[in-house]
Amino acid sequence: MLAGCAGGAMQKESAAGMVLNKSAVSGDDQTAVVPEKNRIIIYNAYYKIECEDIEKISKSIASLAQDFGGYVVSAGTTQVVIRVPAAKFEAALAEVEKKGDVDSKRIYSEDVTDAYRDTEIRLDSKLKARDRYLELLKKAENVNAALNVERELERLNAEIESMKGRLKRLSHLANYSTITVTIEEKVKPGPLGYIFIGVWKAVKWLFVWN
Repeated sequence: MLAGCAGGAMQKESAAGMVLNKSAVSGDDQTAVVPEKNRIIIYNAYYKIECEDIEKISKSIASLAQDFGGYVVSAGTTQVVIRVPAAKFEAALAEVEKKGDVDSKRIYSEDVTDAYRDTEIRLDSKLKARDRYLELLKKAENVNAALNVERELERLNAEIESMKGRLKRLSHLANYSTITVTIEEKVKPGPLGYIFIGVWKAVKWLFVWN
């Protein structure tokens, strides 16, 4: 199943998964426009948060993947990468923001509909070419002719497997949004730091009243 929804980075609508209309991305009409509701969107989020216990928070963020039906891509003390179902992307982000003070964040979407559609069309062409070569192999008149056909078949099979892998990856990334969280330890000010903060607040208060 492919995740499809309207383009644009983090619109108000949920990034809910939708089945891609197969006829919209294949067939003889290669110039057909894919309906907006069937476009394939990949969602990504990058967060940088500060907390007092980075090890505890990194484990907590990793556990979010399982809580939302996803999985952990990588997990370290200072950075965790998880993937969650696209339909639960926004809910997972809300939980991430509760884990510490958000220093920065970037949320964006990537429309890969055209790339997926183009790969499907080229894959279909390669499959048909392979069928033709298989027929030629049956009719090969000598060993040399058979070897030439087999070399072409080997090349086509490699290209076909590569395209299938690309389609599978795009489909997976559309269904499972990626969240990368970099975690830093919150710096506690020393005695002089607290004095500076107090002075700064007093000066700021004076400016407000003046």
